Amino acid sequence: MDKIIKALIGLIFAFIALVGIFGILPQLGLESPFANFQNPLAGLFEQGKNAAANAALDATGLKSKAKAALEGNRDKIAAATGMSDAEVDAAIAAARKYGAVGVQVAVVEDGAVTGVFNYGWAHKGNTVMEADHKIRCASISKVFVGMTAMLLREDGLLDLDGDISPYWGVTARNPRYPEIPITFRSLMSHTSSIRVFGDGVSRSYSAVRSKLGSSAGYSSVMPGAITSWNYNNYAFGVLGMTLELAADRYLDDILDEKLFSAMEIDAGVHRIHELPPRFDFFRKHESQYK
Repeated sequence: MDKIIKALIGLIFAFIALVGIFGILPQLGLESPFANFQNPLAGLFEQGKNAAANAALDATGLKSKAKAALEGNRDKIAAATGMSDAEVDAAIAAARKYGAVGVQVAVVEDGAVTGVFNYGWAHKGNTVMEADHKIRCASISKVFVGMTAMLLREDGLLDLDGDISPYWGVTARNPRYPEIPITFRSLMSHTSSIRVFGDGVSRSYSAVRSKLGSSAGYSSVMPGAITSWNYNNYAFGVLGMTLELAADRYLDDILDEKLFSAMEIDAGVHRIHELPPRFDFFRKHESQYK
């Protein structure tokens, strides 16, 4: 019996030492002596923080309030979005299933805010979401870039399936698929096969033009194929710049005239480059791009 007790005590101390080495030391900013080995307790602390955050949400009743707010405003959601009852039910079920770190909801009727609801975290685990918290728009801007493409298409300034090469004055081709052009549609659908470069590259027209004309600027996948989908921030920057070349105008000027003013949206696009003279190579070298 003594041997068993001693063995158990030894295992307990060994476990404590293991936690100290793999878990506590990194939390204190100290490097583990086994930094090159996979941590067998990886995720333990993060899971604990997530569990605590969920427990806090449960304790405040925020989750149940969110559910009640969604279901209690079913008719307003349907009226505002044009969704059917079944679609609203599906949206509520998806929100309940997948959840969110934080949510802000405002109901606007006849230009006036008639209802506001927020729940969850503005800063996960630290700051509860409030109605006046500012939310980073992030890739919502891609929606506006896509809408700009459709507006220019309506004006006859571009073809969604048209080659972007003429606007840049280089032959933009993936060398593995030289017969397939890089198009506005493939840029918009994240299937262009353009490599993902850093945001700094798309701050310069000359840098982007150089990448488009280089075989090193493309991955091995087929342009335009759905199987080639790869989320690409850089390629959307290329799309925005190509739209500017097609219209010979800044993107925010187009949006202000055709979208923001009509929707009474006080917004803009930060200009980080100078708009170059339009590359009008297509008329000079039309056969090159066919």
